[in-house]
Parts: sequence; C-alpha cells; structure tokens
Amino acid sequence: MATSDQHFLHLVAATDFPQRYYTLCQRFPFGHFTPIPCDKKDVTRILAEIGRTARWDSRDRSYSFAVFLNGWVGGPGFRILHRSTVEFWFHASRAAESQGDSYARLANYATKLSTPEKILSPPFPTPNFTSHNDLKDILVACFDLTDILIPLLERFPNSTNA
Repeated sequence: MATSDQHFLHLVAATDFPQRYYTLCQRFPFGHFTPIPCDKKDVTRILAEIGRTARWDSRDRSYSFAVFLNGWVGGPGFRILHRSTVEFWFHASRAAESQGDSYARLANYATKLSTPEKILSPPFPTPNFTSHNDLKDILVACFDLTDILIPLLERFPNSTNA
C-alpha cells in the first residue's frame, strides 16, 4: 500500500485523526498476547451488529468496504493479526494517483508533519482486543476515523485541473 503524498498528510494533520487514533491505541494497548477465537464468522457477526457488510479477501485475510467519491474508488479495510490485533487502513485511488495507508502510519506521518519534535512511542501502534466486545468497540472507532478521512478526498486537488 502506497504512502500518501504530503498534501494528503497535511490535510490529515489538520484534523483530530492522529490524536483520536493514538487515544484508541492507548485504550486498547498491546499487552500480554491473549489470542481469542476470532474467525471470519465472528468478525462477520460483529460487523453486522454495527451495520457493516464487508468484502472478504481470502488471499490476505482482509475485510474491505467500498467508497466511491468524485472519481475516487477505494475505502477502509482491516485484518485481524494474531487473533488479538486490528490493522486498519484507508486507501483510495483515481486515475494515476492514490492516497492512504495504515491508520498507524497515517497518524504517525501526520503527527510528524504537525509536531516534528514529538516522540511517538511506539511509533506505529495498533489497537489490540481481548474480547469480541473490544473488537466491536475498536471497529466502531476505526469507522469513525474513516469518516474523518473520506471528506479529505474532496479537498484533494483534481488531477485533471492540476
């Protein structure tokens, strides 16, 4: 997945996305490795409970959601790692350009742009769950973060007008 260009990262930095993502990771920190049973059926059920339907990609065991906006195609996605970690991302493309990255990287790079002296530890955290309720809360929060990113695409220069 390509890293966003500086313009998109500046747009992200001007929002509360980085702070909200780091707060989510602090709320659900990496602790002792406590994997829980969490298969595709469990995730699909949890997504249905929060009103979401995903496309499952068995190649990389990920879930994705389509967004179509002013020529942009893409959207959020995530995968469960080690039955305890959620890696969430946002990616959108149009013509020959694309924007997006993992939420950990977007938060890190946007923070470095707005506050270069800030030391992030860990630099690329991910939220971790110890129950299906935790996973549900994490997914709801990540979709809320997606709602911050989608409107930024409208503020991104149109490649045909550049």
